Amino acid sequence: MSVENQILTLAELTSLVKQNLKRCFVFCLISVSLMLLGGLLFFYIEHCATTTKTIISKQQQGEVNCIKLCDQLIKYRNETHEIPSLVNLTATCSVECKVPVWRRECELNRAYFFMWTEYAMTVATTIGYGRFVAKTDLGKIMTIIYAIFTVPLTMAALSLCVSVIKYSTQL
Repeated sequence: MSVENQILTLAELTSLVKQNLKRCFVFCLISVSLMLLGGLLFFYIEHCATTTKTIISKQQQGEVNCIKLCDQLIKYRNETHEIPSLVNLTATCSVECKVPVWRRECELNRAYFFMWTEYAMTVATTIGYGRFVAKTDLGKIMTIIYAIFTVPLTMAALSLCVSVIKYSTQL
């Protein structure tokens, strides 16, 4: 084989660059879309599945104690005959004390969305920093299924981007 046969013409190179650039754009768009959808998926599977104990102030601690007291009063009221002052106290308790200690933090905000999107990106690119991990069984199973589909697509997108750069430098 001679050197002349191995060198691509300028027209062939530009057509290869255009062809690979289109493919690269499509694969990157699909890959980024899957990463964003993965961020939503893992947010709702992992972040919304667990309850987190919130840090409460002294005022909130008083409200929590009020809730515990109201629960005990309601149990006591159900076990005994009705005393008018106890009825008034339980009615006041049920109106004023309604703050739980354990809360489900399932509000989608920018920080949590990007946290779980970063997790999806590390799974798709097989980096795996380890800052965020799936803790629930469903999250672990979905990570495996998610990786089966996104790793090949992401690697194909990266490979096409590299080929665009390679052919562009030969122009």
